[in-house]
Amino acid sequence: MEAVEQNGIQQAESTLKPGSYDVLKVKAGIPVQWIVYAGKDALNGCNSEIVIPAYNLDIRLQEGENLIEFTPGEAGTIKYSCWMGMIKSEIIVTD
Repeated sequence: MEAVEQNGIQQAESTLKPGSYDVLKVKAGIPVQWIVYAGKDALNGCNSEIVIPAYNLDIRLQEGENLIEFTPGEAGTIKYSCWMGMIKSEIIVTD
């Protein structure tokens, strides 16, 4: 899923799945507001916490709308996962 820039902020939305996370595509240097929708049936013991080490983020997801905010640095691929490291995905940062 690719973030859309509006008023100097990149916005993205995704829906939590029980066993996977979406790949997020963003641009470097522009703040990101990423909303993750978590349905009651999608949340489980593994996927309920997203860890993004490169941005020092550890987000515990709740049922409903969850806002994740960060500003990506230089271009590259940022790995993220569940708290156990079993469900993995990435944030692709472009110039």
